[in-house]
Amino acid sequence: MRQIDIENNNFSLRQLVELASSEPVVLMENGVPRVALVGVDEDTIESFALSNNPDFLAIIERSRESYRRNGGIPLEELRRELEEAS
Repeated sequence: MRQIDIENNNFSLRQLVELASSEPVVLMENGVPRVALVGVDEDTIESFALSNNPDFLAIIERSRESYRRNGGIPLEELRRELEEAS
């Protein structure tokens, strides 16, 4: 991980992107981390989009609450049901 002070550098945005493609880059202001730049791929973008989607987060929370109230299906039973369905 590379830390770069935003007040005392001459990096262009393109240079920062190039650096972040090989290692995380943390932009610092007065010794405090402000922004992290990290390389991404399609899977990372999809995960990021879902983890920041309020509708998806609401579905997950409803599912967790249902599990807390009603319990769930053991993994082996779920596997059996899926095998039977295919």
